[in-house]
Amino acid sequence: MLKVGDDENLSLTEKAQQPYELTILFNLGSKPEEPLRIPIKAQGVCPQIKFSETILNFGECPVNEYKDLMLFIENKHKELDVLFEFP
Repeated sequence: MLKVGDDENLSLTEKAQQPYELTILFNLGSKPEEPLRIPIKAQGVCPQIKFSETILNFGECPVNEYKDLMLFIENKHKELDVLFEFP
């Protein structure tokens, strides 16, 4: 069961952009006490998706049986596509 809040529609629209910082250290061997430092900074864009349901309740489902449930997922971002994959 998936439950998120009491809203009619779940909307994942947290911060539009998220900053990330990372420093990679390379030990080159000749001077292990002075590793090469490479700082990396990036901006990530959070997906903005909306689910049609906030609770997915399949009820009882016997072994080797299945139940169908309709769920709509909508991309609410105005500029970026979202790829959905279901293995």
